[in-house]
Amino acid sequence: LFVCVMTVKIADDYYTYAIKIDDITKLQEIEEIHSDKSKWEKFGDKLENKYMKFCNGTSGTKAQYERTFLQFLKEQNLGVTLYEMEQFNVGTPNVQEKWKKLELATDNTNIDEIPCN
Repeated sequence: LFVCVMTVKIADDYYTYAIKIDDITKLQEIEEIHSDKSKWEKFGDKLENKYMKFCNGTSGTKAQYERTFLQFLKEQNLGVTLYEMEQFNVGTPNVQEKWKKLELATDNTNIDEIPCN
């Protein structure tokens, strides 16, 4: 099980996400792109251009960023999935967390949230 957990700040709020590698073979294909500086820059530019176009750069909404990132993952077929954590009872000894898997809906614009707990 390969997982990368990160905290992201959008506007004034913080969110916790995890990227889970489902298919290491697909993800390893990115090594060919990474080993070529020109290809790697183009790869990064694709994602940046999507954020500029669909998220107004750095002033997008949470939903816009999630949708754009999920669309990019789908287009690139990287073999990874995105999860989001929600915390409850924050600031108390009984902090609880719930995870949900985020997927593009069949219309490729809405996001389906699939509970994991």
